[in-house]
Amino acid sequence: MRKSLLFFTLALSCIRVFAQESLPANVIACPNGFAVFRGVGAGFWQVSYDEGQTWSSTIPNSAIVSYEFVDLVLNNIPPFINKSLYRFCLSGTPTSCSVPDTLYVNNGQANTPQFVNPPSSVCTGTTTLFTVTGGIGGLTNDSVTWDINVNGTDTYSSNANDTIALVNFPASGTATLNVTAWNGCNATTSSSPLSITIQPLNTMPAGVAGAGSVCTTIVADPGATTTATDASCNAIASILPSGSSPVSGTVQSCVTLTSTVPTYNGIAYVPRYYSLEPSANASTSTATVTLYFTQADFDAYNAARGSEPALPTGSNDATGIANLTISQFHGTGTTPDTYAGTGGTIIPTSVVWNSATSLWSVTFDVTGFSGFFVSGTPIVPLPLTLINFSGQAESAGNLLTWQTASEENTAYFEVQRAIRGTASFEDLGRVAAAGNSSLTRQYNYTDALASTHPAYSYRLKMVDEDGRYTYSPIVTLQPAVPSLNVVVAPNPFVTPVSLTVGSPAAGAATVVVLDMNGARLVERSVVLQKGDNALDVSMIAGLPQGVYFLQVTTGTQQQTAKFVKE
Repeated sequence: MRKSLLFFTLALSCIRVFAQESLPANVIACPNGFAVFRGVGAGFWQVSYDEGQTWSSTIPNSAIVSYEFVDLVLNNIPPFINKSLYRFCLSGTPTSCSVPDTLYVNNGQANTPQFVNPPSSVCTGTTTLFTVTGGIGGLTNDSVTWDINVNGTDTYSSNANDTIALVNFPASGTATLNVTAWNGCNATTSSSPLSITIQPLNTMPAGVAGAGSVCTTIVADPGATTTATDASCNAIASILPSGSSPVSGTVQSCVTLTSTVPTYNGIAYVPRYYSLEPSANASTSTATVTLYFTQADFDAYNAARGSEPALPTGSNDATGIANLTISQFHGTGTTPDTYAGTGGTIIPTSVVWNSATSLWSVTFDVTGFSGFFVSGTPIVPLPLTLINFSGQAESAGNLLTWQTASEENTAYFEVQRAIRGTASFEDLGRVAAAGNSSLTRQYNYTDALASTHPAYSYRLKMVDEDGRYTYSPIVTLQPAVPSLNVVVAPNPFVTPVSLTVGSPAAGAATVVVLDMNGARLVERSVVLQKGDNALDVSMIAGLPQGVYFLQVTTGTQQQTAKFVKE
């Protein structure tokens, strides 16, 4: 409970009046219970039963206790005085009284909790968020308790509160949930018991060869392993929050099964691969992850691996188990060559064959979520050190520059470009590398562009003499803007419409809308960033039909665009 402070002034004195054990401007009490109001100063209490039209100093079942404060104690509160008003008045002439407090008598039953779209069945290993309504009743001050039983064992939910509970189902069987609400005055009511069937996992993991990715979103349970599955209880991946920064919130879990064995940088990978992306702190979250594979997945890799180490040919293949490594590619993507971040190798903590499900479980600890690909060969970094890769938009095009600190058998740099926001990179041209060098080397490439072009993203494909390659970080460049460029589109327009200002530099600007006579209809101060800036369309969207001018002024330039509202 919180204390409510009410202030008013008498002559030149500041007098405080407040109600103890109250919510602001009201007090909640139980029938036949008690309540206490507290005043400060020399004065008396009054009550009103007609919403403040008349006031009386005669207060039944009450007592005044006066020490440092003037307490009004109400005893054996009858239900029928619900919503009566109480105020404290200072003695003297004239008499000043506080803003009234309201007494609410909690006569009702607790609200009956109702489950919101609960499932009738779940898959083994999943974690489900259950929601109820009716458990918080405003002035009835309801509180809620959850009774969760999974396979005959009472289960604790670390996230349970008045409206939600996060429940993990570690084994197949049945579960029951019941929610009880209490109104604060010993009146309780319960939901209808919810019965749930816990379906066992299928013996095949999710994914169909050549059919694209299968994705689901799970809620990470802070105290349990959560398994992501498809709608048919085929497993995708399992996640246990662990480590220094345990993953929390939702995690999108995807599995892809290709028809052929994928290769990247000359390395073959198992055709079943995974993408795990938390909604928060994707690059720093930590967890223990388990991925699932069939023996057929490993057999397909072994048939196409060439001279690379083999993966297990069966449950007793200790050499194949020891060869298994996980290549992690940071960022987002769909195949190894589309991930924007760096790659690294993870050695699993366990590789286990489950004879009951006929699945391989590959478990490992991870820092940062991303794409995961299994192979018998770890990622081997190229013997090249890239110091930086940057770019600058110029009038002749986009100038790209990069430096290397050392090179060994480096063949060339392939400069690639994609429209910003897409992953469809195209080859622009090659820049010959030094081959072998222990010195700092400077490189550059200019992408000659027309005067009008979109924003582009660039990366380097750094290729070694033996054909191995890796990618640089991505650099994105906005088009160079030589002068202010004011665009109203479409023009003429009815609705919708967009306002864009291209600026050669960041800084303050004034935007003015003028009519045909030069009268200023709208004037706004804005801060422009270098490049394109979207302006608030409300400046022109509500204009009547006619011809107008949009004028943008900075400290050094001014541009005006004519537009028509139809």
